[in-house]
Amino acid sequence: MAPSDVTYSVKFEKRISRWFVFRFLWLFIEIWVMIVWSVFIAVICFLHFWYMLFLGKRHRAFWDMEMHFYRHCIKWQTYFKYLSNGRPKFIED
Repeated sequence: MAPSDVTYSVKFEKRISRWFVFRFLWLFIEIWVMIVWSVFIAVICFLHFWYMLFLGKRHRAFWDMEMHFYRHCIKWQTYFKYLSNGRPKFIED
């Protein structure tokens, strides 16, 4: 996949909930989840680096865990920056 193949789009929502002013309160809940999860992902990235260095290939499970974390982070960032009206799920398939 070439870097030019990556796209990201955000749908414009004309109407928003009036409760959007309290979105920052979700930050206090989500920040603790993200701290613990990011430490775990840092360990996974470290292990994945050494796995790639010695074996010359990527480990599929490590890669999937990293991508799941990054997708989750982007969804929460779009929510907190008021680009999306719906709150993301904590756990996704």
